[in-house]
Amino acid sequence: MANSRAFALVPLLPCALSCHAAVSYAAAPVPAKKDAFFGCLVKEIPARLLYAKSSPAFPTVLAQTIRNSRWSSPQNVQPLYIITPTNASHIQSAVVCGRRHAVRLRRPRLRGPIVPVRAPRGVRRRRPQQDAGRVGRRQGSHGVGGLRGGGGESFGIVVSWQVNLLPVPPTVTVFQIPKTVREGAVELVNKWQLVGPALPDDLMIRIIAFGDTAKFEGMYLGTCKTLTPLMTSKFPELGMNASHCNEMPWIKSVPFIHLGKQATLFDLLNRNNTFKPFAEYKSDYVYQPVPKTVWAQIFVWLVKPGAGIMIMDPYGAAISATPEAATPFPHRKGVLFNIQYVNYWFDEAGGAAPLQWSKDMYRFMEPYVSKNPRQAYANYRDIDLGRNEVVNDVSTYASGKVWGEKYFKGNFQRLAITKGKVDPQDYFRNEQSIPPLLAK
Repeated sequence: MANSRAFALVPLLPCALSCHAAVSYAAAPVPAKKDAFFGCLVKEIPARLLYAKSSPAFPTVLAQTIRNSRWSSPQNVQPLYIITPTNASHIQSAVVCGRRHAVRLRRPRLRGPIVPVRAPRGVRRRRPQQDAGRVGRRQGSHGVGGLRGGGGESFGIVVSWQVNLLPVPPTVTVFQIPKTVREGAVELVNKWQLVGPALPDDLMIRIIAFGDTAKFEGMYLGTCKTLTPLMTSKFPELGMNASHCNEMPWIKSVPFIHLGKQATLFDLLNRNNTFKPFAEYKSDYVYQPVPKTVWAQIFVWLVKPGAGIMIMDPYGAAISATPEAATPFPHRKGVLFNIQYVNYWFDEAGGAAPLQWSKDMYRFMEPYVSKNPRQAYANYRDIDLGRNEVVNDVSTYASGKVWGEKYFKGNFQRLAITKGKVDPQDYFRNEQSIPPLLAK
């Protein structure tokens, strides 16, 4: 059985890795170089951890790493090998061999022949006596370094993370309140866009809009007894009451919110995810309230053929309190909320309408979202924002700036300077990796 952590090796070619038509193993390094690379690998890494394309297990291991079926299409080039490392030394050896024999390593981010490095399943906690976590919108803390909010895959291969835990009360309360357009969804969303960012630090309410419905999903760090009067005070129009409360420990709220009410903690450990739709993602940031008349039009868009959903997360609180230049993540003061446009379909031939809806919806929203640049969230990677161009085997700063400032604003240049110091040869790259900016 393949280890749960894996990454791929692909040929080092003069064309950008986004050039799918040109990237083929017919144009790969000569067999002698491939053989030399593999020979280098087997000297340092046990053979059982290596999967060549000829291996019977190769398709299964590759499929386990794909979450968006669009990237399992035959048009996407497959890796030469998959490595399932069990310790950091295996990764170091793969990088050394790859550099020595001109074979590139990649982990999954965008289109192309990629297989991910997955996080280890073991977790060390420094404060075992306290449960810990935090409300979703308070998780925008990304550090100064590129690994913390700046696209770690641009700088190397991340093998571990250190996460700061914050104490939470023994009980948190989750509620989910759907409202249709007939039930006042337009008015409620219009109200929420000002209420949501101004709520106390221990309460978050996001919206998932689909069809003619807006689902208001909230988490409160406390009990229903204290939540209900708070909601009556801050957002009485929603009509939240004790019947909407679901009290639980914080950790149980994770599967409850993301996997459904019947989900359990054991479901979080299931790495064999069978939900692998074809998917399209885009994102926006909103600084000024969207007019009420526009919200009415948005709900018309959400019932059109091929329509997806809109997920809206409020900002404010700790996210807004942090200076924009303090970390690579720049979406701080003044942001009301983030929008994610999500579209799924389940047949490769059925993508025309969803993709067209996503493009048209994104164009419709342009007057009402951030400008100069139109910002986007780096973790909702959108290849339509731009791709790197590779000249002399290095991604150009000018091409990266097109998409990079949308994710990172003025912090993009700082990330590129860091890239120029730690990976000037641009060995770790993809269609939207940070390009190196070298001192002249």
